[in-house]
Amino acid sequence: MKQKALLGALVLFTILTRLPFAIEMPALHWDGAAYALNAQTFAGQGTYSELLRSPLMSTLMSPFSGTELTFYLTPIVLSALSIITCFLLFKEISDDRTAIAGAAIIAFSAMFFHYSSRLLLESGILLFSSVSILAFLKAKENKKLMPAAFFLASIMVLFKYSLALLAGILIAWIIWTKRPGKKVLIKSALCFVLPLVPWLIFNQISTGNALQSFTQAFTTYTQDAYRYKSLEFYFKNATAIANTLTWLLFLAGAVTAIKEKKEKELLVLSWFVLLVLALFTQGVKEVRYMVPALLPIAFFAGKKIRKLKKIGVVLLVVIALTNFAWIQHSLKFAPTDDCVNPNGIKQAGKYLQENSQENASVYTNNWPVTAFYSRREVDKLWATVNQTWFEKNLKKHDYLLVQETSPLTAELNEEKIVLLEEHGPENCRTKLYKVKK
Repeated sequence: MKQKALLGALVLFTILTRLPFAIEMPALHWDGAAYALNAQTFAGQGTYSELLRSPLMSTLMSPFSGTELTFYLTPIVLSALSIITCFLLFKEISDDRTAIAGAAIIAFSAMFFHYSSRLLLESGILLFSSVSILAFLKAKENKKLMPAAFFLASIMVLFKYSLALLAGILIAWIIWTKRPGKKVLIKSALCFVLPLVPWLIFNQISTGNALQSFTQAFTTYTQDAYRYKSLEFYFKNATAIANTLTWLLFLAGAVTAIKEKKEKELLVLSWFVLLVLALFTQGVKEVRYMVPALLPIAFFAGKKIRKLKKIGVVLLVVIALTNFAWIQHSLKFAPTDDCVNPNGIKQAGKYLQENSQENASVYTNNWPVTAFYSRREVDKLWATVNQTWFEKNLKKHDYLLVQETSPLTAELNEEKIVLLEEHGPENCRTKLYKVKK
């Protein structure tokens, strides 16, 4: 009963700390706008979509995509459910006290709070990964549950493509350890493929290539040299992922798991190791891509806290207080030189809704946010485009909406464009121009 009360308190904390975002409704960022637009497209209302995005979150939101509040409530719901499912997983692997300690580490994680407070896949990654791991652990005990476990693994992949790595680990583990018969294996394989079929058909109809979304996502995130960061990136930002005390507890818990050779714990640890290796070799590196690692980090840190008893409780309180202080003090992770001002684009988008024709086209270097708030046709202004190409392409459009991250507009004069609006700080101005024909 005590554990349920503590779990309820953690879930309530998770909801209450994210509610201000739903009340204030700040502008959606790049990825959030893309998922919102896909949701509207799936509901037959969109004007722009990005097929490289995994479809599940947009699909879940699509019935309610006509209401903007949906895009602020969804992360809250997914975050709260994540605390519950992680608790259930940790309890399955260990015990109640380890489970509540691990769930508390996630609930008070500054990184989890930051990235799960907005419309990003990070709000639901822990939910779907913990459910899948739990399903496979149950299937290990009862082979009749194996098809259901494969089905949930497929659902997990549709939520976040990179979680295919975890799906592969789980499938390989259960085949190797359980040795299922051919009949069960075939049924399980069909259950894995079944959720993918509608998305494959959608891609085939939309692009002529059933695998378009998967191949485009893979190319973008593994070979995008423009956004490539050094191999040391995650080392430099280790304390953004978890504070030093949490890392030390995690390492101590992981070492103990290796010594004790408990199968379930080693499975979770293998997920952490392979995830880190994959992220280090991935072209595009962002701190938020490490959110899935919070699951094994929280579990092993929670297990060590459990073994330390009263001292462990004190350490958990210290972790909670320091993380909560960080939440209050700063929401900045992995500082970047990029100019990001979605609120400025939101204001410019509303101007376009009110003052431009519905068939107007906008040339912009932040196309998802522009498309979402302007509801106008957009064209992508890439950062790598040269001046000649830029000016040639500009003539095809009615408006130019840019965040001043490139010198392209500096060479244009009032004979070509007229400034209509500008928003934001001096070092990151969002400017809306009318293109002269």
